[in-house]
Order: sequence, then structure tokens, then C-alpha cells
Amino acid sequence: MIYYLINTVFSLLALIEIFNTHLNRLKKPLFFLCIFFLALFAGTRLVGFDINEYQNIFTYSTAGSFWSTGIEPGFSFLNSLFAKTGFNSFLLFVAIVVTICYSFFINKYSPFFFLSLLLYFSSFFIVKEMGQMRQGLAMGIVLIACSAAFERNLKRFLFFSVIAITIHYSAIVVLPVYYICTRTISTMKLIMIVAVSFVFLVIPLFSIVTTVLRFIPIAAVQSKVSGLLLSDLFVQKIGLSSSLILRFIIVALLLIFRKSLKANFAYSEEVLMLYIYGFVLFMVFNSMSEVANRTSIYFRVLEILIIPNLICLIKRRSIRTVVLAVFILNSFISINRLFSDNDGYKEYNPYKSFLFE
Repeated sequence: MIYYLINTVFSLLALIEIFNTHLNRLKKPLFFLCIFFLALFAGTRLVGFDINEYQNIFTYSTAGSFWSTGIEPGFSFLNSLFAKTGFNSFLLFVAIVVTICYSFFINKYSPFFFLSLLLYFSSFFIVKEMGQMRQGLAMGIVLIACSAAFERNLKRFLFFSVIAITIHYSAIVVLPVYYICTRTISTMKLIMIVAVSFVFLVIPLFSIVTTVLRFIPIAAVQSKVSGLLLSDLFVQKIGLSSSLILRFIIVALLLIFRKSLKANFAYSEEVLMLYIYGFVLFMVFNSMSEVANRTSIYFRVLEILIIPNLICLIKRRSIRTVVLAVFILNSFISINRLFSDNDGYKEYNPYKSFLFE
């Protein structure tokens, strides 16, 4: 299957990058070549989760009625711009924009480009850029907003945050990011915040949240609430899952190695604060899996920076090899989990591109 092949290539490049310093001269050209490939791979596809739904959104939006589609106005407006060129050109445009956002973020903040690319591809790219591309686009723009917050550029942060929110309303959780990035909280207080968040494993927020959402005077939000109330995913509780455990381990590592990370990574404090913010969102909405996943993923994606920077702290070659092998194995497990469901497999396979039609 082509997805496993791509993951294998990224795994090999990650291994070579970490253990072979001679790759440095070819590192950036190879990285941007991979980004170009991913843009084409997602942007010319004829497969993927929700692709038919997005074709319908495109049809309604390009008919001149993007305000009445029930979809976020920013995303509908983008659709309408491609009325003359067609859905395929819009798909390619979104893929190019998102991959540019990720390439900017990885190039600027990650010490290991290909490890970040491997994590991105296996955990986010297939699901978002080849499936839930509306939120995928919002996530890419949120990364640019986070970069602005890191550098204390409030105007740029607000600009990109508003754009992200008009594309996917769940991006509203990015609004506190600038404030969070300017705060310094002691390790002990952060431990207490994380500990308290576990209380929400036994507190159901479903009825409280739906009641609050009903009072938001936006038709699209009201429609979304009605749909979510009927959704099994919305009312499904996550509980003590493998995802929760893995996120908790990363939080623990960030806190344990806080000082070391700060000495090696200029924006480690901002990343720490935002990742814990995402973890708290995941815990608070634990009784509503759809909300928990949709809101926390904007900050879970920071793992593409966190993991490479943590590996940088490992000096012994043997231990670094073992740790890297674990993450490579996990990347294949993530893809296999996605395709283990027969319906999920059929949505993506066999891969088809309009370039070869």
C-alpha cells in the first residue's frame, strides 16, 4: 500500500538525518521535495474520507450561496473563488497552503525535519489533508498563528487566528494562545493543573456544553449542535485511552526535562504551555470524544516539534536509536489503526489521482 511505502521512506530519511551529519547539505532540498510531493499527493487525490461531502460544499458555495451553506463562511468563500477552475483546483490549492504552513513551522522550529515529517504524515496528514481537510486547513493556519504568538506579534496572531476560525469554528480554542504564551507557570502549578484535569474523567459535561452552545446566535453553530446531539461520536466517552496515556507521557517528559529543553530550544516554554493547554482541553471534554479530539488536536500537533527536541537531549547513540525505533514503529501502528476499519480502508484505497485519469 502506498501509504506504508511513503511512511517507510520518511522513516529511512529520519534515521539518516539523525545519525548522518553529512546529510546536512541535502537536508533542505530533500525536505522541500517531500513537501512538494505531499502537496501533490493530497491535492490531486480522488479518494479520501469526506471527499464527496466536500464536493457538495463546493457546488453550493460556487453557486453564489456560500453564506447559506451552513459551513464556516471563510471556507465557503475560498470555495467560491474557484468557481471557474473547478473542485480539483480548489483541492490542490488547500493542499499547497497547508503543506506550506507545515514546512514553514518545521523548518523554523524542528531540529530534525524528517522525523517531524514522519510524525506529521502518520498522525495528521492522512486524516486531515486527505480527509477532514477543512479542519486540516485551519490547523495549518493555527500553526502560523502560534508562531506569531511565540514571537509576541499580536497583530499577526489575531489575523491568522480569525482566518482559522472562519474556516473551522473549533479553532476558537486558539484565542487564549497569545496570553498563554506570555505566562510563566511553575512546574509545581502545572503538575497541579494536569492532576486536576483528571477529575473530568468522571464528570460528564455533555448536557452542560450542549445547553451553552444552544445560546450561541449563529445558525451554523445551532445546526452543528443538532447534528452532534444525534452523533454517536459526540456522546462517546474516551476514558483512560492509549491516546490519553501517550499524551500524559509527553506532558511528563516536558516537565521532567523542562530546564534542559529551555537550554536547547528557544520556544520550549511556549510549546510546553500550549501542549498542556491542549491536554487539559482533551481531559475537560473527555466525555465528548468528538469535541475533545477536535479542540485538542490544534495543540497535539506540536508533537512534531516536541519529540524531535526531546530526542536532541539524548546523547547516547544506542538509546537514541531505540527511542527513534519506537516512534517509527508507532507511526506504522497509527496508519494501520486508520486502515484496520474496512470502511476507512475503502475510503483511501486504492489511491487515485486526477493526474493519471
